[in-house]
Parts: sequence; structure tokens; C-alpha cells
Amino acid sequence: MKNKFLLIGLSVMLLSASVLSGCGKEVPSSPEKEETVSNEPTDEAAPDSESTKILGEFSTVTYDGEAVDQSILAEADVTMINVWTTFCGYCIDEMPVLQKLSEEYKEQGLQIIGIVSDVDKANDSTVTDIVDTLGLTYPNLLSSDDLQSQMLQYIQSVPTTLFVDPEGNAIGQLHVGARDEEGWRKVIESTLEIQ
Repeated sequence: MKNKFLLIGLSVMLLSASVLSGCGKEVPSSPEKEETVSNEPTDEAAPDSESTKILGEFSTVTYDGEAVDQSILAEADVTMINVWTTFCGYCIDEMPVLQKLSEEYKEQGLQIIGIVSDVDKANDSTVTDIVDTLGLTYPNLLSSDDLQSQMLQYIQSVPTTLFVDPEGNAIGQLHVGARDEEGWRKVIESTLEIQ
């Protein structure tokens, strides 16, 4: 009986630690790495220190099946790319802020694009429900082999956000973890100053 209570107590402690750490679920996105959920905002160096090219030629589709390639980057002076997953509560929680900021900063040459790194098939009901429920109008692209080999392989935690110029070159740092509206405004303003 004592061992049964010990086992139950240990299980509750492990579950509590998992929930409190913000990494409630880890999902392998490739054999070499694991993707974790993060709500601790940090900034990191761009993935490749020898070259700032993050995105070259690529093709993928939006969550609802529209074909997209690298020309989407040429639609703005700066593109903010927010990498998220369907299981990441922090990712989803910050999306209304990203929607608001995408509308506000459009006239200043900034576009926001989401990339759903754990879905690669169009019209996935989970993605569609998230995008429709939140009323997102900024593009949300799906994972593809091109995106995986060029950029997503460097993403260790979600959400991760980075900025690129029209040619796909990195601007500034990777931003790991969710931020509130004020936090993103600071990052956006400083990034626009760099460009």
C-alpha cells in the first residue's frame, strides 16, 4: 500500500514539473533534434554565422492549400517569420498580438508570416480551426522539405521568430519564446531600424 502511494505521488510530481516548466510536450520533428515549447523569451545568434542567408528558393503551401514560394519575401522590406506548432499553447496565445502588429506595421514595410512546423498537409483541421478562430489574415505556411532543410532544422523550440529581408537574409537574431505586444513592438522597432 505504501509503495502504491509513493508511485502515485511520484507520478503527480513528474506531471506537475512538466506542466510548470512550459515544456509540456516534446515532439521530434526530425531524427536529429527535438522541438520543445518555450515561453521564456531569449535572443540567439542567427543559425549560420558564416552566412546570413536563411531562405533561398523554396516552395510550400499555405494552410488552406495555396502554393507559395520565396517570392512572398519580396512583398515587404522585412518579413517576420513566426515558427509555431499546433500543440504549442504559447504560440497560439501570441497570435492575436501578431495579427494586430501585422496590420499596424504593414505600411512600414513589415509583413508577418507564420510557419506551422508540425503540419505539412493543406486543410489540416487543427490548423484551420486555430487560424479561423483567431481571425488570422497573415499567411500561415506549412512545413516542406525546402523549409526543413533551409531553416526549420535550426529551430529547437517553439515559438521561434526571425526576421529576413526580401532575399531571405537574416536580420538580427533569432527570438525564442512568446512575447506580449510591448515585447514584440520593441523587437520590431529595433529590427526596422537595422534594415
